[in-house]
Amino acid sequence: MKKRTLLNLGSDFNVEQEDWATLSKRVDEIIKQAPSLFTLDKDLETIAQHYALKIISAQAVVDTTLNDEDRYKEIDTTTIKNSDIKDIGIENILYETIKELKLDAKLKELGFTNIQYNSAIGTLIAKIANPSSEAKAYDYLCNTSAINELIGCDYNKISSNSIYRISDKLLAHKDDLEKHLYTTQKAIFEYDETITLYDLTNTYFEGGVEGVEKAKEEEVRKKK
Repeated sequence: MKKRTLLNLGSDFNVEQEDWATLSKRVDEIIKQAPSLFTLDKDLETIAQHYALKIISAQAVVDTTLNDEDRYKEIDTTTIKNSDIKDIGIENILYETIKELKLDAKLKELGFTNIQYNSAIGTLIAKIANPSSEAKAYDYLCNTSAINELIGCDYNKISSNSIYRISDKLLAHKDDLEKHLYTTQKAIFEYDETITLYDLTNTYFEGGVEGVEKAKEEEVRKKK
């Protein structure tokens, strides 16, 4: 019997050996769209969905020999099943904006490694699309966003520490990044430099002034 490799699990595969059979069976059920008789542990189910999707994607083949009549068929929409649903709308807009600002090229120019680059791009998108902590950003990138399909990075294979540390890396290059963004935006929108002066000498109090000496003095000065 000839063996065929369906998927390389990589060196970061850390499922306990006692769960291998259960995981394999669940992956097979998902691929064949067969119902499961038992409810799996949440983490194991997530892993099974992840590997099943990879196998399905790897085996997907577009048949270009079909004519239009065979290619388009009526379907029963009530039988459609979804799995691993993720967001891609705002991520696509933000990623295109990052490329338009040439921020991706700037990060590579500054010497960001591949992991640092992906962590930076992912964190920027997560912080804009779903402002939150680094822990939430990492969860968003792994489980909610489909940004990995745009930039070719599987965030499940990146350590959460990379997301935690990337903000310090970006801060270290703050001046260079701000200068780059300023000059790039200026070129894109073709605007001229202007200097705006703000008069901050006015004082405004709202509410009563009882017990506030500075406020009383200001009130007396206004009445003169």
